[in-house]
Amino acid sequence: MDVDKLYRVANDILTEIEANDVVGNFTNLYSYISQNTQAGYDSALEIHEKLDLIFNSSITNQYAPTYKEIVERLGATDYVGESGRQALSTIVNGGNLNIASKLQAHIDTFNQIVAKLKELITALNQIKVEAYEPSLYEIGYVIPADLDDLAYISKRLTYYSKFISLTTTIAGEQDSTVHLSRVSNGSLEFFVLGSVAVAKVVDKVLSRVVALYKELQEIKKLSAGIEKINAETENVKANTLKTKAEALKVMVAMEKELSDKFVDSTVADATKDYKGTDKEEVKVQLGVTIKTLLDDIQNGIKVEVTPPKTNEGVDETTQDKTANSVTQSITATNSGLLDLYSQPRSDLKLPSGLEVTESDKLELDKDLVAPAEQEPEEASKKTETTPKKKN
Repeated sequence: MDVDKLYRVANDILTEIEANDVVGNFTNLYSYISQNTQAGYDSALEIHEKLDLIFNSSITNQYAPTYKEIVERLGATDYVGESGRQALSTIVNGGNLNIASKLQAHIDTFNQIVAKLKELITALNQIKVEAYEPSLYEIGYVIPADLDDLAYISKRLTYYSKFISLTTTIAGEQDSTVHLSRVSNGSLEFFVLGSVAVAKVVDKVLSRVVALYKELQEIKKLSAGIEKINAETENVKANTLKTKAEALKVMVAMEKELSDKFVDSTVADATKDYKGTDKEEVKVQLGVTIKTLLDDIQNGIKVEVTPPKTNEGVDETTQDKTANSVTQSITATNSGLLDLYSQPRSDLKLPSGLEVTESDKLELDKDLVAPAEQEPEEASKKTETTPKKKN
């Protein structure tokens, strides 16, 4: 992992803990529960609710999957953000038996993590490492270590570059060139910095990918349930098999319909605000690159977006409402992507209707459309790109 990203995550966690006096709140929570009185439990409930609010507002809830990995490597998953809230609730709401001892064990580990984070920050400060905190949205493309075919990687990066260029064009940016360099051993991580407008388009695509997989999973569950139908007699079995065959046929039809409509509906949503004269050509090329992203995901590649830090202490009414809305959507999408990327690759296989066809490959080989004249909703900026490495 990048040391500057490690610094950012460690610093984020430690800053939140200290700013919200989580250590003190944990200490008070244990003290009240240990009293084993109604008054003590009432006070403990107030502290628990306060900790819930702290965990719910944690910046780690906005993290993309690669940042969540760093939280996990630091051993802090069950002590920050939504996972921290769930872990604490499991202990506190688990019944009266051994609550105090379980809570003490939880707090002991928490305190050890805090001590290690402080040591880590001190060490990184001594070697003058700075936290990686971009002011723009970070769009990541992470290739797993087992994909080591250079020709394959090169081709995938070409498709990824085209996808980013297209989303940049759709967002109304004037410079759609993607600059990329600096990689390292292990997983290959490539990151591009884009404006809120670019992030909004990318998030629309990724959120629909998450929704697609959820719908397909529901269909698979229904199909699996139908497959388990058992009959007690041969006559019943015959009727059951007929019903099952008809039901499975419906499931297959549902899956096909979902697949057939996915690319077109996603492209329509992503380009609905694009006013360029080349809109139809852009839509065709975006549709093809969306298929390549789906192919990437099936092969273990992760695509994600990380929002920049919000300005702490600034009244929400004075902040960019569009940026706030996009960040909220990205946070929800990242949660879905985290679940998606944790699944075995065998479960990520998509229907044949979403495969990249030979005609798609010909489209991919075409030069990118030139950015067309349009009136963007937001002021255009030159898209900044910064590659990052993972050791």
